[in-house]
Amino acid sequence: MITDDGLSSIADSCVNLSALSIESCPRIVVDSFNVIANKSLKLRAISLVKCSLVPDSGIEPAISNLPELARLKTSMTRIGDEVLREARGRARPLQVLHFEKVKGPSEMGYSCIGSMEELKSLKLRLCIGVTGASLAGTSFTKLKEIRHPKMLLLDILLEENQSDN
Repeated sequence: MITDDGLSSIADSCVNLSALSIESCPRIVVDSFNVIANKSLKLRAISLVKCSLVPDSGIEPAISNLPELARLKTSMTRIGDEVLREARGRARPLQVLHFEKVKGPSEMGYSCIGSMEELKSLKLRLCIGVTGASLAGTSFTKLKEIRHPKMLLLDILLEENQSDN
C-alpha cells in the first residue's frame, strides 16, 4: 500500500508522468497531493479511487496547478463544491470529468458542470447530491445540444433520487 512518502518519491523521480491512478490507498493525505501538483506538471490524467483522506484541499492544487490536466476521475471519495468550482475556472478546461459514488458536492457545486464548455465526457454515477435540479438550472443542456455536439458520454444515474423524478 502506497503512503505519502511513496507518492512523494514518485513525484520526485517521475517528473514527466502524464497519468496517475491511485486506488485503495487510505494512507495518502493532503500533503502528498500538493507535492504532485507542484512537481508533476505534465500530468494530463488523475484517477483517485477509495482515497478517503484526500479532501478538497488535496485535489484543488492539482486542478489549479497542473496546466496539462484534462481528465479527472474520482470514485468513492468525499469532495466538496470547491473542486467543481476550481475545475470550472481552469485556464485550460477539463475534457473528461467522471465522478462515481462521490459524496460532498451540493446542488450548487454540481451546477458548475454546466459552464465547463470544453467537457467532452461526463459521467456522474451514484453521486450523492446530484439531482436533476442541480443540472436543470444551468446552461448544461444548451452546451450539450447546441454548442457542444461532441459530448461523448452523459451517464447520470440518479438511483438514490428516482422517487423525486
